[in-house]
Amino acid sequence: MIGQRRRDRAVALLVVLELLAALWLAAHTARTTPVFGTGDEGYHLAYAVSIAEGRGLPVVGQTLVPAEVLAVQDGTYPGPPRRAAAEVGFRGMSYEGFQPPLYYALAAPFTLLADDWRDKVLVLRGLAVGLLAIALGLLLVLCRFVRPAAPLPLYAVALVPFLLPSLRQQEVLVSNDVLLVPLALGLACAAWRAGSQRSLPALVVTGALVGLLLLTKLTAVWALPVLALVALSVLRDRTTVRGRLQVLLAGLPPVLLLAPWLVQNVSRYGALTANELVLTAQAEVSPPTLPTAGEQARTVVVVLAQLVLGRRDPHPGWVSDTALVLAVVVLAATLAVLVRPFGTWPTSAALALPLPLQIVLLSVLSVLQGTQLLYERYLHPVVPLAVVATWVWVAALHRRLRRGRLHRKRRPPLRRRPGPEHAPQARHLRRVLGLRI
Repeated sequence: MIGQRRRDRAVALLVVLELLAALWLAAHTARTTPVFGTGDEGYHLAYAVSIAEGRGLPVVGQTLVPAEVLAVQDGTYPGPPRRAAAEVGFRGMSYEGFQPPLYYALAAPFTLLADDWRDKVLVLRGLAVGLLAIALGLLLVLCRFVRPAAPLPLYAVALVPFLLPSLRQQEVLVSNDVLLVPLALGLACAAWRAGSQRSLPALVVTGALVGLLLLTKLTAVWALPVLALVALSVLRDRTTVRGRLQVLLAGLPPVLLLAPWLVQNVSRYGALTANELVLTAQAEVSPPTLPTAGEQARTVVVVLAQLVLGRRDPHPGWVSDTALVLAVVVLAATLAVLVRPFGTWPTSAALALPLPLQIVLLSVLSVLQGTQLLYERYLHPVVPLAVVATWVWVAALHRRLRRGRLHRKRRPPLRRRPGPEHAPQARHLRRVLGLRI
């Protein structure tokens, strides 16, 4: 008992240290990364400022990026940029206007807290750190759902991705990617509750979170199969027509949330999204190369290593190989969970399915569209879910193996039955004891 208490205290101390380290590293990265340190950070900011100033969503091909963005990029801010936005082609276009608007609507009020554009960037990075803190809280809720008896050891393992350079470098900058991680963890919590308890309200919340994910970024298509699996598991317990209609109506939130934005796109561009316009404009600057299946497979390997190390600094070969092995182990474990789940199949699949599904979907789309869509930042929202699934599956496998070893050790030895040479003695003994022969 005393040893167990010490282990519990040690795990709790480890969790506290991990939380402090994750938040400090995130804040430090947000503060020290140069303003517009990534190529798209200024364009995401311009989208949010357009909403905050009442101009609405940028129109791809018509709305130009503010001069302040180009001036910061040129190093001439607060003066004018070297060239006007209309003279620099694709670089002067507010091309992030093709993105869904949820993150930018959330960030718009925060851009009004500062007048200097460099300070606006720092404010939105502070928002990203706050969203990361919310994600850490939702991760604890998920661990309590999955392992209610002992959530802290699982939580300690699930916090590891938030300490790695890859997630830390990308999830504290100005981008709509920063909203995907807390939404994905919230979706996992709702899906687990809906699948394990066959709860209709939890299923409705799951559908709403799927809609919010897609309204943040369309690369979150992995959420749709998760919603379908959970809905089917709830549908099996609804035998009446009314119950089945309730389950089907729970799938309406994604449609209702996306419909206004899609209708606006159709009226503006004649299509559901403006992706083609952006790809066409980008092709004039850097013509796309059609990736073959072999090249895409190599890209998958590189991205898996970048999930652990990030991609800012070169690393020795053995470090990259080790990172690749760790990522492959997690990916293989998620596939093993799908084959042999640790709980009900829908709840296990809600954690294990997103990572391999996202890799497959983005790889197929990259080959079909002729442009690379598989980047490690698109996998960040599903990595914590995969780590939780991996650890739970490995722990369950360890318990089964240990139970098998203990069973073999405790098996009583086989008693040798008396042979023909001992038959007279056995009959005599039974006769003496009064047993029936």
